Amino acid sequence: MAPCHGTMMRPRQTRSAARVAPVRRRPRGFTLVELLVSVAIIGIMLSIVGLAVRHLTDKSVLAQAKNVVLIHAQVARSYAMNHHIETMLVVNPYNGRFEIWYLNPPAHGGSWDPLSSGDAGLPNGLAETDGYMFSPILDTSARLPLDGNNRPAALVNPIDYDARDETGPTPEQEKDNLAWAAFCFDEHGHLVIRTRRIATQMYYEPDGDLNDNANRLIDGSPDLSLMPLVDLNDTPITSTRGFVISEMSKAESVVGDWSATGAQNLVDDWLILTGPGERYADFAETIVLSRYSAGQLAGDF
Repeated sequence: MAPCHGTMMRPRQTRSAARVAPVRRRPRGFTLVELLVSVAIIGIMLSIVGLAVRHLTDKSVLAQAKNVVLIHAQVARSYAMNHHIETMLVVNPYNGRFEIWYLNPPAHGGSWDPLSSGDAGLPNGLAETDGYMFSPILDTSARLPLDGNNRPAALVNPIDYDARDETGPTPEQEKDNLAWAAFCFDEHGHLVIRTRRIATQMYYEPDGDLNDNANRLIDGSPDLSLMPLVDLNDTPITSTRGFVISEMSKAESVVGDWSATGAQNLVDDWLILTGPGERYADFAETIVLSRYSAGQLAGDF
């Protein structure tokens, strides 16, 4: 029988079309162990990054402090040469400011110009070799880098410090000679070793009490009303060619508050251990200046 062309034929269903679509499963979450491991790995990575950033920050503090010290040493040197007067650059360790003090002594001793009278009641005529005057040349922006608490982020300690009192330095004098770095230039721009008295008595004691012998104002600047500032309460300090720049927070984590610890402790527990190859070498840098140009000398000393 012939097929009927008018009748529609149903398409045959294929086996694949008849399959039921698979049920989708929800993705499996992290187990507690996996989560803890992930958190631990992230913590370790953050610690490594934090240490690296801190190391770079420390290096940055040292680099900044070194640069500003070298720059302002040249400023003081130029001032001495241009004005034909002996000039001292002082680094105030309490507020990080740079100060210029100018002096003009005879080559073989005697009273200092412009202020010393040579008679301040000191034994053995020591007043004959002391005298100074603060020169307000630099503003408050001339300073070491500051930390987040507006304190100096670096500490500058002289290498060749000494006290001239024949009876030996007092603990206070030892600390001032250790903490107050000073660079003295003669009128030819040469670094010279001089012992000076500068305003090292701050308005407050390290413990926060008022200092009865203060020769500085509350902001740390010299109290000019006390000029000539040559008396028994002032501390002798020796100008230097060499100094150690330290990262302040690291130094204080080792020795505590540097202004309250003993001078010998600061030397033994920190400064000796900042030399090349020593324990804290990465947190400090030793600088020695050329006697003739005040530029940094290269090499080990």
